[in-house]
Amino acid sequence: MLSVNLIEQVTATIAQYQYLIAVTTPLTIGEVTLHAFGVLYGSGKTTIYPFLVGVISIITFETAVYAVTQALKRTGVLSNRVTSRPFFKKLDAVLKTYERQFQHHIYFLIVAMKIAPMTKGLVFLLALRSNMSTWSFFIRDTVVTVIWTLFLFVPGYFVGRDILTREAGLEISNTILYAVALFVAIVLFGKHIQRGLTYLMQKIVQRLDQSKR
Repeated sequence: MLSVNLIEQVTATIAQYQYLIAVTTPLTIGEVTLHAFGVLYGSGKTTIYPFLVGVISIITFETAVYAVTQALKRTGVLSNRVTSRPFFKKLDAVLKTYERQFQHHIYFLIVAMKIAPMTKGLVFLLALRSNMSTWSFFIRDTVVTVIWTLFLFVPGYFVGRDILTREAGLEISNTILYAVALFVAIVLFGKHIQRGLTYLMQKIVQRLDQSKR
């Protein structure tokens, strides 16, 4: 009974603050948030609108980071020397690796940035080095964000439809097992999942390059 009440309280809290959570998605672990919206939508405990707000928030925030960085770069306030600082040095090395891997495929580059930790930092560094206009970044980031967030949302929808709509006893046990499995996957296998997805994209890019020759 305690577990039932706890999950009901958590669900009610998320539903109560769903739009606040959606707006702050770019500042949190956005993948988990959007997946959670999918679960709640599948179970009928929320509408599609918080998810859409979350997607718009991500696009808006990342475009703002890119636009402000480019503006500061043009005024001379920021320069590429920022990347020599310890905090950005390692992150810049990651971005340079992605740029080498996907140098002729900007959409794949942005996908790689999405699945990597510190996405906003990578957007900042990309804006420092890239000559791509803010409008071009906005269009490409929108396409990638929509695809990436649907990739997170749709599985959550089916999980929610299957787990949270069942009778209380089965609902609680399955919900707890799923939450634990998701936590383990993120904590223990997050890096491996990221590397696997990046490797898969590399193979796709290689095939695309070969087909052009």
